[in-house]
Amino acid sequence: MLAFGHPASTALTVSASLAQIGEFSFILAGLGVTLGLLPPEGRDLILAGALLSITLNPLVSAGLDRLAGWLRLRPGMLGRLERRRADSLSALPPADEGPRNHAVIVGYGRSAASSARA
Repeated sequence: MLAFGHPASTALTVSASLAQIGEFSFILAGLGVTLGLLPPEGRDLILAGALLSITLNPLVSAGLDRLAGWLRLRPGMLGRLERRRADSLSALPPADEGPRNHAVIVGYGRSAASSARA
């Protein structure tokens, strides 16, 4: 998020959102056990991790504003994050360079083939 120019508070929010394993892991773990790819003990560990992350996620989300405020009071820490972002952005080519008047076609069925010919 920092590399794309978003502020540290946005990066923290996205990080907290992605940290939760989620309910979909239950489906994947059950399928893994059914197909014999995952032992039942592995499913239990995934279940425990998912329940823990689902339980802690509201607490983490509630603390994000405090963490962002704490980072703002410590310009050294936030400065390092901002410098990393600036370094990442400096490696990108300027916006005015690169292909122009191009289109990306995903798939190549009848409709996409007609679009490609056009």
